[in-house]
Amino acid sequence: MPKRRRKQPMPVTNDSMLNVRVPQEVIDRLEAYAAAHGQPGARFTRADAARVLLLEALDRAEKQQR
Repeated sequence: MPKRRRKQPMPVTNDSMLNVRVPQEVIDRLEAYAAAHGQPGARFTRADAARVLLLEALDRAEKQQR
């Protein structure tokens, strides 16, 4: 039986995780956004796309409240 490689421990961060259920259409849109905004050699994931879009939406909403 081959030896299993040890997984590297996850780095400790102060980030929290948020899980949401969304329709498949939203997943498809996030994947398209991620594909369009990725850089060669740098991975831009669906989670990255969701994070960027969420922060932009929050910034916009906060500006409208002022």
